[in-house]
Amino acid sequence: MRAYGTYHQPFGTWSDDTSLMICLVDAINRGYSVKKVADNFVDFYEKGYFTPYGEVFDVGNSTRDSIIKICAGNNPTDCGGKTEIDNGNGSLMRILPIAFYGEKLNGQELIELTEEVSSLTHQHNRSKLACIFFVEFVVQIIGGYKKEEALDRTIAFINQNCSEAYSDELRNFNKILSKQIINLVEDEIKSTGYVIDTLEAVLWIFFHADGYRETILKAINLGGDTDTIAAIVGGIAGIYYGLNDIPKAWIQSIAKKEELFRIFERFCIVTN
Repeated sequence: MRAYGTYHQPFGTWSDDTSLMICLVDAINRGYSVKKVADNFVDFYEKGYFTPYGEVFDVGNSTRDSIIKICAGNNPTDCGGKTEIDNGNGSLMRILPIAFYGEKLNGQELIELTEEVSSLTHQHNRSKLACIFFVEFVVQIIGGYKKEEALDRTIAFINQNCSEAYSDELRNFNKILSKQIINLVEDEIKSTGYVIDTLEAVLWIFFHADGYRETILKAINLGGDTDTIAAIVGGIAGIYYGLNDIPKAWIQSIAKKEELFRIFERFCIVTN
């Protein structure tokens, strides 16, 4: 299988969106608060913390604008973009740790936590609902459900808990909520930085790949915003197929892997 597209980062590094996910993991490790997450975002942006080589190089415009507002002393959850053009995939990229941290919360608590974390950079309801859907889907995968059953349970969760507050946004998720996404062909999948396109691409890849390696290669071969989409679907695939299914050479090549191991080892303790 030939890989192509915009996946141009040095092998073994990670994107700035992934660095922001590590910022969230570290904040959870130290006793979660939205201020701790925001402070980590500032350290990432100003000092290169949680980056592979101490340098910020590819942060999205919406995320950058939001962090600049946080740096200026604004209330962190008021800093995320609120307009329709602010629906990039930045908050969706980093939200996965909330599925582990909030797994034991009730539905409304999990929704509010997810909304809070998304709002740091992406405050529009479309982005928040995408994050809620993704977090709940990951919760179902963590719970041991197979792919389609996890999707069914997540759709039921959204219909039960979000149909009123997000009524104006549900039509944008029709391909997902109707399960049409499973039956689309590759040419119908848009691999872009728009949050809906990203969520659809992630789900389509997950349902059409078998194993971690094939999942990542399918994401790359879609082209477009390959690094972010591969990272998001890779997170689900890692949970579903397990650590042993990830090629060992890929793991060995990761920058700062010992440091990351310590961070994630602590995260496992905190969230269990």
